[in-house]
Amino acid sequence: MIFGTTEIDSDMRRKAKEVNFGVLYGIMPFGLSKRLGITQKEAKAIIDTYISKYPGLFNALQNIIEAGRTNGYVSTLLGRRRYIADLNSRNTNLKKAAERAAMNTPIQGTAADIIKCAMILCSQRMRDEKLKSTMLLQVHDELLFETTDDEKEALSVLIETAMIDAAITCGLKTVPVEVDTGIGKNWFEAH
Repeated sequence: MIFGTTEIDSDMRRKAKEVNFGVLYGIMPFGLSKRLGITQKEAKAIIDTYISKYPGLFNALQNIIEAGRTNGYVSTLLGRRRYIADLNSRNTNLKKAAERAAMNTPIQGTAADIIKCAMILCSQRMRDEKLKSTMLLQVHDELLFETTDDEKEALSVLIETAMIDAAITCGLKTVPVEVDTGIGKNWFEAH
């Protein structure tokens, strides 16, 4: 939508993330123009197009904020609650920050739930398969493993299925989940 092409390079991906997260969390044309190095007019057009193309998404985010104001908390798909007192604040800065936190929690909080569930599933399945591989690290939505040449293919399949199963367990039953795996001598090579 942003670039009008399916051929995306890493800089375009970075800019698309700036738009996605910026617009979702209420970025203004001035802020988006600075982040993308474009004019405010171009930034406003991107924001307006995005909002008009996905009105259901923006209505859902407003519903999350309103539910948070009523209940005093918002939840992840697994039901983990985050209490946000400033949703009803008279201080505009506190209220806007609380609104961003309310919108963010179901998205990022659910992502955190999914990755934790994936870690548990990977660990259980590695033990069941008697793999010698080791889960070393979690960074945001990534898991880093140490493995041997003879286990790397089996481990890759195990990780992919565990991550998809974790997403389904956490409530993403109708949303397709894409999992990428990479193999290398270090984290940089695996990307």
